[in-house]
Amino acid sequence: KSGVTRACLYDPDINASYNDFAVHYGTAVLPARVRKPRDKAKAEVGVQVVERDVLAPLRHQLFHGLAALNSAIRERLHVVNHRPMRYYGCSRAELFERIDRPALLPLPEHPFEIATYKLAKVAIDYHVEFDSHFYSVPWQLIGTQVDIRATLRTIEVFSAGVRVASHVRSSRRGGYSTLDAHMPDSHRAHARWTPERIA
Repeated sequence: KSGVTRACLYDPDINASYNDFAVHYGTAVLPARVRKPRDKAKAEVGVQVVERDVLAPLRHQLFHGLAALNSAIRERLHVVNHRPMRYYGCSRAELFERIDRPALLPLPEHPFEIATYKLAKVAIDYHVEFDSHFYSVPWQLIGTQVDIRATLRTIEVFSAGVRVASHVRSSRRGGYSTLDAHMPDSHRAHARWTPERIA
């Protein structure tokens, strides 16, 4: 569930936060089939190489701290990465420099923000609730189901995959964040009434 929320041979559903992570870093998630280790043979072999050539030689040594352990692992990794591979005729480090490094993308300008997702129904007052605060959406969406994406700073509301509202996240319990553009014309006109007009 941390990677795939609903398994499907042709179109699996990727966990929303995991998908956000992939989009943020400009990559794609291609799930392997269940019980098909050949779908991810390179990853399986990579784990095997680390277990045999990095961890196994260190299993009988005693380390007095994380720094000493990391140093020993770094030395073993250097040996593994610079050892020639029979099939390719070169080392992993050489392959990385020749194939992977030129294809690397620069890191995004902003760090990745983990988001929380929630399904909500738009109330008759065209607001949705998240964390005990109410945020407005366009009044035409009253009664429909929408998706809420919340980060530490923002609340975004999506309808059928299209963003329809964005608010600064508020911690005021029971409060309302309402945008004029989300109100019907009659409510917008009523909101402009002054106390003198009511009197």
